[in-house]
Amino acid sequence: MLRSFLPLALLGVLHAPIARGQSLDLRSDTLVGAQGLRPVFGASDTRAQVPIWELLALSAEDLGVPGLGVELSGFAGVTLAASPLEAPGRDGNRGVGNLTVGLLRYKDPKARFELALGRQYLFAGAGRAEHLDGLSALFRLPWNLELTLFGGRTSPFQLDYQPASGGVPYPADERFAFSGWAVGGRAHVRLLEKLSAGVGFVHEGEGSRTARQVLVVDGGYWGSRKLEALAGVVLDTVALLPQEAWLQLTSRPRPRLKLTLDVTHMVPSLAIPKTSLFSVFALDAYQELALGVHVGLGELLSLGLEGGPRLFDGGDGGELRLGFNAAAEARLALGEIPGRLVGLRLEATGADGERLLQARLFALYHFARPVYLSGETHVLYLASDRSGAAASVFERRLEGSPLSFGGIGTLGYRFTSWLSAQVAGSAFSTPSAKHDLRLMGRLTVVASAGGGAGGKR
Repeated sequence: MLRSFLPLALLGVLHAPIARGQSLDLRSDTLVGAQGLRPVFGASDTRAQVPIWELLALSAEDLGVPGLGVELSGFAGVTLAASPLEAPGRDGNRGVGNLTVGLLRYKDPKARFELALGRQYLFAGAGRAEHLDGLSALFRLPWNLELTLFGGRTSPFQLDYQPASGGVPYPADERFAFSGWAVGGRAHVRLLEKLSAGVGFVHEGEGSRTARQVLVVDGGYWGSRKLEALAGVVLDTVALLPQEAWLQLTSRPRPRLKLTLDVTHMVPSLAIPKTSLFSVFALDAYQELALGVHVGLGELLSLGLEGGPRLFDGGDGGELRLGFNAAAEARLALGEIPGRLVGLRLEATGADGERLLQARLFALYHFARPVYLSGETHVLYLASDRSGAAASVFERRLEGSPLSFGGIGTLGYRFTSWLSAQVAGSAFSTPSAKHDLRLMGRLTVVASAGGGAGGKR
């Protein structure tokens, strides 16, 4: 029902006259790329591919009723190639597309509640970053209390059109599967505009089986420049274990000095759905302590240093393993005009016999004319103590080629306030690919009408 309703809603919005007080915003991005990929893993030859993508985003407010709006965004594209990748029966040109957001939203003129019906992303407590086909509701209650409730399907439909199969979406037997679903909510309160506290819950299922069930408790304090704090815990209520816990402290004792302290406990395997085969493996918890110092030297130069130890649990009585993470960064503004800077970031990570060193040099420059240029180069060194049968395929490749390097560049031109074009390219050499070359062009149109916007922008 939702899939049949949204195209009609889009047509209605595009053809409806814009009345006083209404607003309409439209953004279109057309992307054309070029790349070469191997038809199957390990092949010596490459096949050229030309992906063409169209990204559309549209929003409108006050559609006949004050507070009623619509938000739509999605993409459609085709990959032109003789043989895309290792996919038997799916060779040749292929089209894909999806509606990423498609909802009706109502905002009470008195700001007491908001309702959103349709496809949406959730960022509320335990339901954060959830892609949902359903309903979410936000209620603003007295004493700065907010209550969020949501529920719906978590396996959004996606079109994968293949002319060779007669135009049948792929895979045909999964088009209307209704297996993933979620319900949950969050309560959040603000005190004196200096304190906040919240609690959230989500239950996700696949059919009658529980895939994920967590309780999130979090809080924050930002009443002083000398101390800001955020803390929280994500409790897996199926395993009755903390999936994640964190404490973040920030202090600004001087205008150009920022000190940070982050303490994290993480069990990544608890994030795997309980319905997955991989969820039966041992827990892989680790703890991390990170200290940071960020200082501004004058108006143009800023320096940052952060890092600390990581402690990995052995699991099943295994030995504890010690690792580390460290990074240093410098940024130099090229004058007082925004959008002109150069920077360098160095990172080092080590754990369980593996070491990673990375250097990134980046720059952004906006010319006096509507031209902007950005670029960055990467150098990455990977090494592992494992060799022979104990090493993975990738680790054995590192023995002969531990270095990866390359760069990314973008050149853009803004023709008008509503039309711009960009060309981007990248070139890399890695242990898995000696030559990885890619090129992409993008044309962007942004327009608005009604609500006093005065036409295109």
